[in-house]
Amino acid sequence: MIYVEYDDSSPMPARLAAAQASIDQAIEDVDNAVAFASNISAQSFPDFWKNASSIELRENPLAVFCIRYELGTMLPSYDIWWNPWFKTQEGTAYSEEWIEEVVRVRLPEEDGCISILRREQGKFEVLRQWVDG
Repeated sequence: MIYVEYDDSSPMPARLAAAQASIDQAIEDVDNAVAFASNISAQSFPDFWKNASSIELRENPLAVFCIRYELGTMLPSYDIWWNPWFKTQEGTAYSEEWIEEVVRVRLPEEDGCISILRREQGKFEVLRQWVDG
């Protein structure tokens, strides 16, 4: 979903035209945005990401839910949450003691969102983030 915010001082036709000029690049950069968000999420959910990085996942635990053009900027931002289609995954990994063990990766029960601003190809900054436990 793509949201383009507008108001009287920034009318819809001008905002839409500007968004259309950069949306293709924003869509092409989604994987980089998710990777950036994963690194940010790891600060709030270190145990989850430790397990997730120890086995090969079939799908990404995070997903972009929308690209947004907020008032005050024509740079796109991404709202990223836990992927609702992510299924619990299992695999084997070695512990720090080199003991083979089964690792189960399931999404945390806490909900959360990370909004990141795309500055340029592969360059992002955090706008907001929250965790709801």
